Amino acid sequence: MKNPCFTTPEIVAPSKLQVLVDRAPDKELLLTLELCFLNYVWPTELPGLEVADFIFDCGVPVRLSVGQRQLSRRARMIPINPTHRPVFRALLPGSGPLFLSPRPYARLRLLATNLGMDLPPRIALRSCVAYGWYSGLSADEVAARAGLASPSRLKCVPYAMAAAKESFRLDFNLRHYARRPRYCGPGALPLELKANPPRRGGITQ
Repeated sequence: MKNPCFTTPEIVAPSKLQVLVDRAPDKELLLTLELCFLNYVWPTELPGLEVADFIFDCGVPVRLSVGQRQLSRRARMIPINPTHRPVFRALLPGSGPLFLSPRPYARLRLLATNLGMDLPPRIALRSCVAYGWYSGLSADEVAARAGLASPSRLKCVPYAMAAAKESFRLDFNLRHYARRPRYCGPGALPLELKANPPRRGGITQ
């Protein structure tokens, strides 16, 4: 698979990510969003991840090993930003695979579609790279975290500086996690639609 091209300016504004965080009905959707948009994991890499891929320090995950067990050509160790460590601690299952769903990103994309957004897989890594680039990481560091062969694949996204600053203000509402199941099934409906499904037309599970 070729590296995605970052010449197009399209990224996801963190304000839209916040809508997904607020409306996600289960923890797997939140974990998908956290990994793909904020931690440089490609959507195709999600199904192979396990809790054992996280390196912990005093019970808190500090690094993530991606693709090393599968001997992937993009195998890498991704440092987890201190601000994201409590999120992983709250979302990770006790052991085993991270996801019960065989297609985690497809579920996130379905949730986005239900909320009037489109999240093609390439936009996730493109957005994450843009946030990292404009938050002060060097091109070499961004490329290493994203599993890109060369920093030359990175291109400037003109309006991403403000978006990068916004990304640090995402609120994952840790106090509400206890109310959300790990996985609520293949249909990714916003919480209020799940509780009150439309009777005619609209979205059904």
